[in-house]
Amino acid sequence: MGRIRWTVVAMAIGGLLAAAGCSSLKVNVIRDAAIAIPPGSTWAWSLEPPEKKPEELDPRVNNSIIHGRVKQAVEAVLAQKGYRLTDPASADFLVAYRVGVKDSQRIVTQTVPPAPVYWGGWGWGYYGPPPMAISQQVNYTEGALMIDITQRSTNKLAFRAMGLDQDVTGADGSEAKIQETVTKLLQSLP
Repeated sequence: MGRIRWTVVAMAIGGLLAAAGCSSLKVNVIRDAAIAIPPGSTWAWSLEPPEKKPEELDPRVNNSIIHGRVKQAVEAVLAQKGYRLTDPASADFLVAYRVGVKDSQRIVTQTVPPAPVYWGGWGWGYYGPPPMAISQQVNYTEGALMIDITQRSTNKLAFRAMGLDQDVTGADGSEAKIQETVTKLLQSLP
């Protein structure tokens, strides 16, 4: 009996640890295979886009703290992969990013039994009446981060990583969380 209990406890702890490590971040990477991006290449920051979308103007992300954390994270990941930061005039690649958030809503429908399973009155039989469908509106914040790496000499997009998170909270703006997100986005970069 004691051995089974410890097995159940170990499985529960393992499930909690796995759930704690889960993230709703979805990453999509597109890559131009014709453009080589060898480690050791030089890169520089590209100019900011002239027009920002409404999601990028939200004060939750349109501030110097968030932009500084994203830039610091990108610089750290690229340096770790062997890329060297230099001036834009001589760089092999130009790097740009866009970050935005927006509030969204969705309708969630659940079916619930109207009474306990053993309730069998009023001619519904042993299992009782059919379940009821309950719908409710759920509000959530959606966040996105896109990182582009463009070959400077041809002005062609060589690499684009897009991350979309449908459960953004204030904690997602922390240095650690932004670093983790950027690391996931640039994971497939050579």
